[in-house]
Amino acid sequence: MVLYARSPTRRRRQIGIDLFVLCWILCWGWIARSVWSALMAVVEPTRRTAAAAVNVRDDFRSAGDRAGGLPLAGEELRKPFDMAAGSLDSITIAAQDQIRSLERLALLCGLLLFIVPAGLVIVVWLPARLKFIRAASVTKGLLDSPHDLELIALRAMATQPLDTLARISGDPVKDWREGRWAVIVALADLELRTMGLSVPEGLREESPGDDRPDQSP
Repeated sequence: MVLYARSPTRRRRQIGIDLFVLCWILCWGWIARSVWSALMAVVEPTRRTAAAAVNVRDDFRSAGDRAGGLPLAGEELRKPFDMAAGSLDSITIAAQDQIRSLERLALLCGLLLFIVPAGLVIVVWLPARLKFIRAASVTKGLLDSPHDLELIALRAMATQPLDTLARISGDPVKDWREGRWAVIVALADLELRTMGLSVPEGLREESPGDDRPDQSP
């Protein structure tokens, strides 16, 4: 697998972009976590209020149970405690609902702050990065014989601008058909440079020779 171009300039650019994307993701991850932590800190007083209300409610219920155990007037004495406990139940339920809403808001804000900026960069960066890795890896796997250079040179004639081809040869198609190795290497090198690769040194001087297949129509 080819992760980076062989060309030093393009390799430095690719590494720089990868580091930028990594730093961007980590930065927004830190910002998202900070915002989440800040919003969760706002939830804490409400959580303490709910906990205190639960404790007071339990105290009222315990007091009501003790008052209810008194002879004769026990049930009458118990009613105020039960009413107070019921009121605190409403406060506790409302506080818990508020806590859940704030927690969902904190989580949503944190996720959005991370997913949106990080996702936009990844959507732009990742497809191009994978495309390069796939193309460069496949092409590198082909570079094991002189005939492979002929195939890549043929691709260069199909994809490269005409003025660029003209700087290599006045008639690159004819030179390719006649097996002029210097032109074939130059064409292949031109195409490989677009993928950050280059012709291996061992193939530059290795011509197919007489076993080159007939390319005439």
